[in-house]
This record gives sequence, structure tokens and C-alpha cells, in this order.
Amino acid sequence: MPDPQQPTLPSTPARQRVIGLDVARALALIGMVSAHLLATGGPALTVTDGFPSALFAVLAGISLALMSDRGVRVGGAALATSRHSLLVRGLVLILLHQVLTAVNGPIQVVLEAFGMAYLAMAWMPRWRTRTLWLALAVLALASGTIHAVILTFYPPVPAVLDYPYPLLGWMTYMSVGLLLHRLVLHSPRRQVALLALCAPVAVAGTLVREHTALGLPSLLETQGGIRGVLCLIVDPTSHSAGLADLVTTTAGSLAVICLCLLLFRHQAWWSFPLQAMGSMSLTVYVAHVASAGPVMARSTLPSYPLLGWATIVLALVLPTLLRLRWRRGPLEELMRRLTRIATNPALPPRSFHHR
Repeated sequence: MPDPQQPTLPSTPARQRVIGLDVARALALIGMVSAHLLATGGPALTVTDGFPSALFAVLAGISLALMSDRGVRVGGAALATSRHSLLVRGLVLILLHQVLTAVNGPIQVVLEAFGMAYLAMAWMPRWRTRTLWLALAVLALASGTIHAVILTFYPPVPAVLDYPYPLLGWMTYMSVGLLLHRLVLHSPRRQVALLALCAPVAVAGTLVREHTALGLPSLLETQGGIRGVLCLIVDPTSHSAGLADLVTTTAGSLAVICLCLLLFRHQAWWSFPLQAMGSMSLTVYVAHVASAGPVMARSTLPSYPLLGWATIVLALVLPTLLRLRWRRGPLEELMRRLTRIATNPALPPRSFHHR
């Protein structure tokens, strides 16, 4: 007999996956694999330098909003459960990051930044839209400022605030994802408009980054003082989380996401491998780092084309086979079970006799 004082959560059907978002996740993963194993210069390096990880961060912000959607709409116990679930996910990602650092070799693992962002942003999906815009502006400015302070004064700061995955920069990307979920995800017209706006901004920002990166060190030496700090705040260098870097990579991420949402609105056999790969992004990422890290640690080759293409092919084939039988990948299912255990509101009371 249920307790009449205990609030009950209305049942809702399982959330349907958005095909375009899964395809975008797959493209981000392929970009990461290419950056680690294939790209050594030229256009390939330009496309994979900072863009895949930024795309993954914006998509993580959308996932944050999707996982919180029911709790935000229902409120009460459902909202508390969704926030608790996000906190558990963040802690699991941080622990998984620590495990991966034992085998990652020269690959920089991004999971700690995502985990800490989940911990810090679990409350943000319920914020008003104008508050999210304000938070986005504050985070972007703070990200560029901290980057400038670190490179100018070399203060001791936690590693998570510094290159290559500065926390405030990744929270900025995820804030963009929260706004994208709220304002654009269900509007094809806005997706077209955003694609038309962001694609040229990303191209222009990339060109500026290519030309500015070579002259930035000498520019800082000649300017110095406050002008040098201002130059660093808007630093376009990839992974710096300077304002220009944030604008360029965010624009590229938004263009890719909007394009995927427009092109992959319905299930198709030819896009299913990408969708399957994107739906198991955590499993694919961890498997990539665990397999490529030890190989790269024992070698000094500039690229690993055989391993790179084999990784991409297997990352398309194996998730496709798994999706024919199961809905989730191994790590995604483990994450789901851990969060359900930790947030189960139906656990019976337990008393202990103190001696």
C-alpha cells in the first residue's frame, strides 16, 4: 500500500532518441579519432583541431537538458531525482577519467571536465532563458580572463581550469547546448537560420585562427601589460577557451548540429551505423582511448593510419550490431543502472541498533 504522504511521480514513456543528435555525436567521435591518429597537417588538422571536442561539449549540454526535461516540467520529487542523477553521472565520469589516465598515453582525456561540469550545472536546466544567456556571457568572459591570467602571471591553478580542457570553457559550450535545446531543437526554421549564420562565422574564425596563431607570441612580447592580457582574453588558439576560440568552435558545432538535425530527421538504413555509434558515445570514446593510448605511448610516429581507420570502422560496425539486440552500449547501460540505484526513491527504511 503506497504511503499517502509520499509524492508519486507520473509515469512517462521512454524518451525517444533524436537521430540527428546521435549522428552529430558520431561525427564528433570520428573527429576525435582522426585528431589523435590520422591528422598531421593541412585541412584535416584544421577541421579536427578543437572542433570535435567542442561539438561533443555542446552536445553534452543538450543531453543535460534532455535528461532534465521531465524533472523541470513536473517539478518536485521528479526534479530532485533528475538533479541527483546528473550529480551521480558527473561523479562516475570523474572516476572513469581517473581509470583511463592509466592507459591514455599522450591522449588528453576529457571526461573529468565533463564530470565536473555536470556537477556544477545540474541546477541550470530549470533556469529561465534570460538567466541562461547571462550565465553564458559570464562563463565565456571568465573563461577568457582566466586563460589570460594563467599565461600572464603563471599562478598555481587547478589543472581542470587550464589547457587543454578548461572547465569554464566547457561549461560555456554546455550552456550553449542548454539554450540550443530550448530554442532551436524543435524548430527546423531556426535550425536553417542558425546554420546559415554559424557556418560562415566558423569558416572566418578558422581563417583568423590560422593567421593569428603564428603572430600571437610576438604580438604579446611587443604589447605586454594590459594590451597583452586583452589579446589573450580573445585568444583564437584552439583549446585555449579564449573568446575568439569559443566563438569559432561554437559556431562550427552549431552548424554541424543544425545540419544533422535537418538531414537526419527520420530513421534510414544508411544512417543507422552513425546513429548507433552516436548512441554509444561513451563506450566508443573509452574503447578508443584504451586501445590507442598504449600504442601511442610506445611509439613516436606522427600518425597511425591503420589503427585510425580500423578504429573508425569498428566504431561503426560493432555499435550497429549491438543496437540490433540492445538499446544501449555497455557503459551507457552501466551508467543507467548506477544512476537508477543511486536515485531510487522506493528504497525501504532501514534502522540500525547502536551498541
